[in-house]
Amino acid sequence: MAQKLTEQEISIVLKKIKNRYERLVKDFKKPRSLAESFEDRYLNCLKSRMDVTVFLLAEIEAVEEIIKKEEDKKALEEKDKNVKKTQNTTIADKIFEENRKKIAKYSKVEISSDADEEIERLIGGVREFINNYLPAIYYIYKDRRQTQDGDQINKYYQEFITKYDYKDVPPITRKYIAAFYNTPRDLKKIDYEHRLIVQETAFLLNDVLETLETIIVKEEIPFPERKIIIPNNVSKKDSENWFYEYFNGLTYKEGMKKVYSFLRDLVLDFRIKDIKRG
Repeated sequence: MAQKLTEQEISIVLKKIKNRYERLVKDFKKPRSLAESFEDRYLNCLKSRMDVTVFLLAEIEAVEEIIKKEEDKKALEEKDKNVKKTQNTTIADKIFEENRKKIAKYSKVEISSDADEEIERLIGGVREFINNYLPAIYYIYKDRRQTQDGDQINKYYQEFITKYDYKDVPPITRKYIAAFYNTPRDLKKIDYEHRLIVQETAFLLNDVLETLETIIVKEEIPFPERKIIIPNNVSKKDSENWFYEYFNGLTYKEGMKKVYSFLRDLVLDFRIKDIKRG
């Protein structure tokens, strides 16, 4: 049988129990009624002249058990949360690394030491298209400039050259580069110009991709079995591109599909397939 508590000990235990219930309410979001129920039980104990020592010792044991369960529950939830966070981080890192590998095959066009690598590689991909693939379409439609498709191809050609050029600093990036030199540096302006480059590039690439897809699907490639014959003096060594090696000897149909395949991969690798004109 437990030794009876002194008045001072009763006060200490009583305060301890009340503090425990307060903790349940504040730290574990338990209802206030839990603490109020204890107060009611204590008053009933006094009114009925129960053994206060037995009552309080039972109450302190009960409230400690409740707190332990809540602590264990919270610790388990925190553990699960951390596991999920780790899993999400791992998945995010994996996706980021996969995306990085996809665009790493495109050469960077270095436009500024502060520029985003993805922008530089996107421009690099566009430059590769301009120098090594776009000439094939231009070649295929060289005798059909006045047709609807030929006219559209010519417009695309002019837009690529105007915005991206063959070499040096691409005109489309000039405002983006200039934003880095503003004092104080305006991060919103930099972000705006960054997004604008991605958007304008995506619009143009998707426009061309849809045009080529329509031509291929409808089998409207002019003289599909005619071969692309490039003069021997046009080589990688002379023109600093791979146009000769990629397309010489291919039929127009094969050449068109090769261009389409590269452009489709470029759009997918940079995840801009869904960024189209409204």
